[in-house]
Formats: sequence, structure tokens, C-alpha cells
Amino acid sequence: MGKKAVLPRIENDREITRGTDAEFLFQLQRSLLHDLKEAGLLNEAQLSYAEEKLHRQRCKDQNHPGR
Repeated sequence: MGKKAVLPRIENDREITRGTDAEFLFQLQRSLLHDLKEAGLLNEAQLSYAEEKLHRQRCKDQNHPGR
């Protein structure tokens, strides 16, 4: 059985949004996509499609800050 992530504590508890933490959310989503591919739940084509959508959303958010 694989290791499970553990959250020992929460510091500065606040809502994370695309408006306040866009880069963090982008990297988190991107790493989740790669983990899904590594687990065999996404194939290369699905990963490429999802990453492209993620990049387009990132560009859209950068052009319209505060969304």
C-alpha cells in the first residue's frame, strides 16, 4: 500500500482562490494531472488535452485579474 499524505497543521488558514493564489493553484492542478497519468488514470493524449486547457485558463486569468 502506498504512503498517504498527512497534514500536521494549518497555518494562516484562509481561502485560496485563482485571484489570490493563481500560480499555486496552477502548479497544484498540473501536478495532480501528472499524478493521475502516473497512476494510469490518464493517457498521454488526455494529459496533453487537460494541460492545454489549464494553460488556456491561466492565460485567461492573467489577462483578467481579480476573477
